[in-house]
Amino acid sequence: SFAIDPRPPAARRDIVSVVTHVDVPPQRKDETEGLLKRLAEDSRKDEDNLRYEVFQQSPSGNHFTILAVWQNRKAFDSHEIKAHTREFREALAPLLGAPYDERLYASILGLR
Repeated sequence: SFAIDPRPPAARRDIVSVVTHVDVPPQRKDETEGLLKRLAEDSRKDEDNLRYEVFQQSPSGNHFTILAVWQNRKAFDSHEIKAHTREFREALAPLLGAPYDERLYASILGLR
């Protein structure tokens, strides 16, 4: 891992967790690391972001997993249209070695 959020985790029914996989060719790894670190830093400042972490597969290092937790779906949707998110996707698109895989999850535990 290289971009771990220092805030404690949260669990509530309306929270939306997002898991995103980013795969790039090995020669694009360093460039992608920089983009992902900047995205994590900017996204943690977004309103209603509860957690934003980026993990890097070892030992190859060219596969990344993003774990983001949002207060609710509205917060996630707002993040998706922010300038820093759009800029990240535009910069990342030509680097990708596989489709950008983003999946949204809701808690089945109903914790409050």
